[in-house]
Amino acid sequence: MRYKSILSITIVTLLFLAYSSYALSPKPQIEQKQEFYQVLRIVDGDTIVVSYNGKKEHIRLLRINTPEKKQDGYKQAKKAMEKLVKGKRARLEFEHTLERGKYGRILAYIWVDDMNVNVGEARMEQILDQIRGGEVC
Repeated sequence: MRYKSILSITIVTLLFLAYSSYALSPKPQIEQKQEFYQVLRIVDGDTIVVSYNGKKEHIRLLRINTPEKKQDGYKQAKKAMEKLVKGKRARLEFEHTLERGKYGRILAYIWVDDMNVNVGEARMEQILDQIRGGEVC
């Protein structure tokens, strides 16, 4: 019985150490280009389409989650994003590498007019409160 306990603790410890070394290992960095890409369309409050390297690419804004179609606040969130980026040129910034999310969209921070559009959770809560209150048109 004591042998099984020691073996179990050893296995759990080794798995933890293996995962920790993977999770903490440096990820390959990509060079952050200072290129700007034309915003072609706003899908919703957290997804836009840009012309990226000659292709139309869906960009999912990191750290932002807005209502989806048929959810309360969808139209307002989309309009708010349109006010920020519609017809403009955007610079993309990646966390570590160019990554794609669950639905194949590029995950990135978006910069327009020297402003990070990914405003963070606290600011997004403020915007959503304004949307709920009808302040954002």
